Amino acid sequence: THTHTHIMESQPLLLIQDDGRDGKGASSLRSTTFTLLCTMAGTGILQLAFTLKQGGWVCLVVLLLAAVCSNYTGKLLFATARVPVLLGEPSIRSYPALGYAAFGRWGRIAVQIFHKLTLLGVCTLFLILAGKFLSEGFQNWIGNGDDVDYVQTWTKRWIWVCCGVLLFPVVGLRTIRELAALTLFGFLATVLVVAVVVSVALSEYPLHDTEVVQITDVMGNVTVSANVTEAVSHSHELIDYSGFPQAFSAMTVSFGGHACFFDIWSHMQAPQQFPRALNLTYLGLMLLYLPTAIFGYWVYGANTYSPILCNLPRTGHIGVIAIITKLVIAFHVLTAYPVLMNVLVMELEGWLRTKCEGSVFLLTRLSMRASLVVLTATIAYLVPYFADFMTLLGALALCMIVYVMPVLISFKLRQPRWPEVIFGCVTIVLGVAGCVIGSYQAVKSIISDVETNSE
Repeated sequence: THTHTHIMESQPLLLIQDDGRDGKGASSLRSTTFTLLCTMAGTGILQLAFTLKQGGWVCLVVLLLAAVCSNYTGKLLFATARVPVLLGEPSIRSYPALGYAAFGRWGRIAVQIFHKLTLLGVCTLFLILAGKFLSEGFQNWIGNGDDVDYVQTWTKRWIWVCCGVLLFPVVGLRTIRELAALTLFGFLATVLVVAVVVSVALSEYPLHDTEVVQITDVMGNVTVSANVTEAVSHSHELIDYSGFPQAFSAMTVSFGGHACFFDIWSHMQAPQQFPRALNLTYLGLMLLYLPTAIFGYWVYGANTYSPILCNLPRTGHIGVIAIITKLVIAFHVLTAYPVLMNVLVMELEGWLRTKCEGSVFLLTRLSMRASLVVLTATIAYLVPYFADFMTLLGALALCMIVYVMPVLISFKLRQPRWPEVIFGCVTIVLGVAGCVIGSYQAVKSIISDVETNSE
């Protein structure tokens, strides 16, 4: 049976009164906002400038739309999970439980599939990013830094090095607790990216190119040869509709913290303040995301890369700063990898305990953990294309768990008023379009990259 019945006269979103029965935590509004910021701000920021290249300047509107819809669905999850409180019952404490309350066993399975797919995809994305940044960080010390194929070759090599290193904490440790220091480090790494990208972009604008100019006399003889530096103008697109689905899907990675919301609001002193904390969090995220996207695309235009740090110079003082930033990001994703992988395997191990025990369980547990690490490394090795893989991850998994499922669950367990129905349907359409079209375009781009062996 479902956890509770459909509320025929549910109150409007954000107006639900909470009696505080579940507010057993100690987190204030301020600390909750900071926790949400640390949880959500991450590697997605590295592709935002590239999404403007895909869809043009109008993609800034798409970014705002993605933020508004994600903020809305986060509040939907909160409002729906808190509905039992109105009936004098405990609130629903997890996303899978909410899926079960709405659609039974298949609702829980659907949430679990997309959640676990997200975790597996993010772990793979972390290996791709670590391999790429480690190869560029050590480019001047390992191999031939002038070789055009260096980064591509060594990215794959570093992926397997990282795989070997990560096997020890993932396989050897039974549990890995996510420390506050780790999420704080991730947030500080994101702030570092913003500071470096904006400051370097402004210092480089306008970009310059140096070429040799020969000056000849009236007889046609070369008399002087000089290096002339000229400003380079990069083109910008105002709008490119074809790139919208990919851009929207990739942006979803920057707002995909919904599975963590349940645990965060359950630790609040006053859970009814969670919607306000979410508003403050999204304001902070946009203060980080917009400068990075705008200045990155403004300076580099059609030559904008993903991750954006690849646009930064690799020589001189700025090159040193860029290398340090890349290595900091690589260290961050490698320390976060075991935590995410542990979340992925813990529930599977709980199921395994019901099927086997003793040495059989231990052997199965170790084999499963090692196999998952090798699986993510294999995928990263075969598809080491950061931009395309992030788009695929956002489209295939996060569009559903961030945009579509919260609305469907809310419609099932609450009876929203017509403004919420309209906006909810718009959100579902955007999520489904991002999922289907974004996945198709991402797969098509990956196939093209593999065929051309491009970076």
